[in-house]
Amino acid sequence: MKKMRILCAAALLCVLPGLALAVETSAPVSATSDGVSETAYAETNNQLLPVTVATTLKEVVEEGDGYLLITVNDQNVQLNIPENFTAISAKDGSLVDWKTLKAGDAVVANYGPQATFSIPPQSPLNYLIVVGNEKAPAGMFTVEEVTEAEDGWQILTNQGSLYITLTKAVWGETAPVKGEQLLAWYDVVMESYPAQAVADKAIRVATETEAEKPAEAQDIHVKVGDNTIAGAVEVVNDVKMVPLRGVAEALGFELTWSEAPMSAHISNGTVQANVVIGKDNYFQSTSVPDADGKYAPAALGAAPYLQNKTTTYVPAKLFELLGFEVTETDGFININAAK
Repeated sequence: MKKMRILCAAALLCVLPGLALAVETSAPVSATSDGVSETAYAETNNQLLPVTVATTLKEVVEEGDGYLLITVNDQNVQLNIPENFTAISAKDGSLVDWKTLKAGDAVVANYGPQATFSIPPQSPLNYLIVVGNEKAPAGMFTVEEVTEAEDGWQILTNQGSLYITLTKAVWGETAPVKGEQLLAWYDVVMESYPAQAVADKAIRVATETEAEKPAEAQDIHVKVGDNTIAGAVEVVNDVKMVPLRGVAEALGFELTWSEAPMSAHISNGTVQANVVIGKDNYFQSTSVPDADGKYAPAALGAAPYLQNKTTTYVPAKLFELLGFEVTETDGFININAAK
C-alpha cells in the first residue's frame, strides 16, 4: 500500500482537516496538545511543517515494514514506520521498541508534512512519544543554539522558529548541548518571532548508543571494605565499570538523580562529583561551603550509562578522582579510603 502518489499535504486539507496546515502568517503559531486526539499545529510563512498530535493508537501492525493507525479529527491516518525506528518514553527519555506498543496506548506522534492520496491517507512517522501515565509533552525538540538566561538557558529549536527557556530547576546544572534532543512540556507560547515558551518540565532523549548495552559483564565484583556491592563489574573500552549508587552509598556519599539531563550528583560533605549519562567527562570538587578546590574535567575512557534503565555504571577510577584507593585482587575491585 505504500507505493502511492504523494501529494502536498496542503492539497489534503479538504479531505483530512488537521493533517497539515499551510497558512501564511507573520509569526509561528503553536497550540499545545495535552489531551487525546487534539492536534498541535505549527506554521510559518506558508511553509509546510510536520504535524504533532496527541492521540491513542488504534492499531499496531508489524507485518511488512510496519505501521501505526491513529485517528485525527475522527478520520484514520496510517503512519508508516521508518527503518530502525524507535519510540521515546515520556517518563525518562529512554528509547522504546515500537513493536511493544499496543492499541489504546497514549502517544504523541509527529508525522508529515506529505501524505498519500489514499484511504486511509498514509504519512511518514517522524517520531513517536509513548506517554503512558505522563502528561503529553508539547513535542520533541533538537537544540540548535544555546544562550545563557536568568537561572538557566534558552535554546533555539524548530528550525529557528521557537525559543524554549530551560531553568536549572527544570533541566539541571549542566547546560544543554547543541544537537541533543529533548522532550519539553509547556502550556503557553508567546506569539513572537521566534515564538517563545518556558518549559515547566524537560527530559533529555537518550541516543541510540545509550540504548544499546555497551558493556560486557565480568566475573568480578566490587568490595567496599568487607562489603560486597550488588552488581557485577562491567567492561567498556577496557575500562572497569562499577554500580555508582551501591559504591557511593557504601562509601558514605548521598546520591541525587536528575532526569534532565539524565545525571547523578554524589556528595559526602567533603567532596562531590556530577556525572552525566553518555558523557565521558568527570570532575570532583569540594563540598565544604566557601572552600576553594575544583579540578578540571577528566576523561576516563568510558561514559556513564544506565544498565536495564535502573543502575548507573561509572568507571571505578572515578573514585580515585574522589580520593579513594582502587585496587583489583582475586576477582574483586576493592575501593577503600586512601592510606
